[in-house]
Amino acid sequence: MNLFSLAKAFPTEESALEYWINTRWPDGVYCVGCGHSKVYRIVTPNKSGRNILLFECANCGLHFSATTGTLFHDSHLPLQKWFAAIALMCEGKKGISASQMKRHLGVTYKTTWYLYHRMRKAMIERDS
Repeated sequence: MNLFSLAKAFPTEESALEYWINTRWPDGVYCVGCGHSKVYRIVTPNKSGRNILLFECANCGLHFSATTGTLFHDSHLPLQKWFAAIALMCEGKKGISASQMKRHLGVTYKTTWYLYHRMRKAMIERDS
């Protein structure tokens, strides 16, 4: 997938999030704690005041997001940029340098370094 088709597929952060939810839970969202299938969608403001989507389990009451337990967990970077980083990293035969990735995504070198390490760790884990 090239960057142009990626931008068309995910024009907003909400579309990227819905794609991730449908990919992670193709048979419907279930609790990551107890596995219960009845969960509620909750839209709540985060620390910066921006609304985020959370899920609440009807059985155990656990609040979790679509990124909980994934390589995207606890990251402030939007999913659109994560998807672009994955596409850029996998597109070239030899990958892409962190400096070039930094320029393409419009983030700091430290953020790019962090992305690379998370993506490489995710590629190593076989049973995740």
